Amino acid sequence: MGGLADEFFLRIVRHYRDKFGDDSPQLKACRNGYTFEPHVAEAVFITMLAEQPRMKIFHRLRYRSLTTEGTRVTSLTVEDPTKSGDGAGRTFTAKVFIDATTAASWKSRAAARTDAW
Repeated sequence: MGGLADEFFLRIVRHYRDKFGDDSPQLKACRNGYTFEPHVAEAVFITMLAEQPRMKIFHRLRYRSLTTEGTRVTSLTVEDPTKSGDGAGRTFTAKVFIDATTAASWKSRAAARTDAW
């Protein structure tokens, strides 16, 4: 294992070591970072994302529509369920989009490739 995954698992281990100590059952139970509590994984992941200054993360937006050119997504329109009127909708354009929804919501709505890196 290497790269970002390795960094993630190392940070999981660091969390349990720092919080509970070297000889703790919690550190042993994390099995070198491969077993973790969801809230610990989320905190580690958010910290890693925050360290990337060019990356912007938007939470709790609801899919409305997308635009494609061939097999490429070119824009995505979402809505903020906490707002109404003109402030509710927002369209993003980018070279790369990541569908991080739990069910890959866009996949069924677009002919865009979902396997490209």
